[in-house]
Amino acid sequence: MELVRLLPPSVRSAWLGVCGIVAVSGALVGIGFAAGLVYCESRRVAEFQQLAGITKEIMPFAARCMATLNDLLPAAIIFARNERPRPVPLAVRDSARAARWTTPP
Repeated sequence: MELVRLLPPSVRSAWLGVCGIVAVSGALVGIGFAAGLVYCESRRVAEFQQLAGITKEIMPFAARCMATLNDLLPAAIIFARNERPRPVPLAVRDSARAARWTTPP
């Protein structure tokens, strides 16, 4: 503040006006920052509630899917263990290849 007293009155009043403008703009920035935080938090809560509602709606469907998988998985494992790949005879493979390249689509 001693530096301000050393300045001439016209410069001093201008300097104090600039300080006032900076203080007001800082306060406005702070208010904007606080409002942004409140808005973002409220949006996050709303999205969380929406996702929770969707999850509650999907849970019966997911339970049915899991029950179906529990029923089908043992059979699928048995079939996968018992299935043996069957080789395609060479004549059938070559005729299919030739037909693919010689016949129009």
